Amino acid sequence: MSIIFNSNSDNLPLKFFDIGINWDQHKIYRPNGFDYFHWLQTDSGMGIIRIGNQRIRLNSGQGFLMRPNIPHLFFPDSNKNEWQTSFITFEGTAASELVEFLNLNDYQLYNHLDISLGTFIRRNFNT
Repeated sequence: MSIIFNSNSDNLPLKFFDIGINWDQHKIYRPNGFDYFHWLQTDSGMGIIRIGNQRIRLNSGQGFLMRPNIPHLFFPDSNKNEWQTSFITFEGTAASELVEFLNLNDYQLYNHLDISLGTFIRRNFNT
């Protein structure tokens, strides 16, 4: 498991807060949401995301993008509690324009990640 936090306080068009790979994902409950846009993808195993009355299964090869401050809960969906994820959280002056371009409401499930998107975090982690 690896995670990097960005402590840069510059007002940039797009700024990553944190990035993680090979993350042994545990239960997360955020009744007030999270302060940043949040991309989460399943590398192996399976997880459940609850937003409002929606229950969304996040299988291997799927991703999920969420706006800031959306109350949510996610947790592994297996008896063994094995769910490995990669994630990026971000903000910035261009972040809202980017997600508007993607027609993002509060959240969006991406059912089939192509190879370039599915490997983006791993390929760019050290950068």
